[in-house]
Amino acid sequence: MTAQKSTNNFKANFLFRMKSNRKISIIVLLLHLFAGPAVLIDIMVYLMQQKKYYANPIPVGPAPMLNEVYTAVAIMATIIAILCGIAIAVNNFSYLYRKSNVDMFLALPLTKKQRFFSDFTAGIASYLAPFLASGVVTMILSFIVQGMD
Repeated sequence: MTAQKSTNNFKANFLFRMKSNRKISIIVLLLHLFAGPAVLIDIMVYLMQQKKYYANPIPVGPAPMLNEVYTAVAIMATIIAILCGIAIAVNNFSYLYRKSNVDMFLALPLTKKQRFFSDFTAGIASYLAPFLASGVVTMILSFIVQGMD
């Protein structure tokens, strides 16, 4: 039995890298899905309080403020998601840290350019796909809230 030559090695390496980044991508998705709506909810509450506050001819009490807890938690979730993005980048090029892995990956029928760009695009896609998905969810929520007002 002879080995068949793969015609699209870029795609195979890209899919392998995407598969190896799947768990971190899910964590990034969950963090962004938490952070985006948390900021949205905080801003909605602030705007509703501000509307009630300034509806009175003579405002009484302190002016409404953003809830620092929601904002702080959303910022922390975003920072952790960025750190996960760094982990994705390190994971994509992790084969460079062991001699046996370097030998195996360099023996694959890929040029240096194909190997780099498949690793690079897999890393970008592993981080941006969850980010864009959470952005779409947050945008849909903002449209729903805007329609309720």
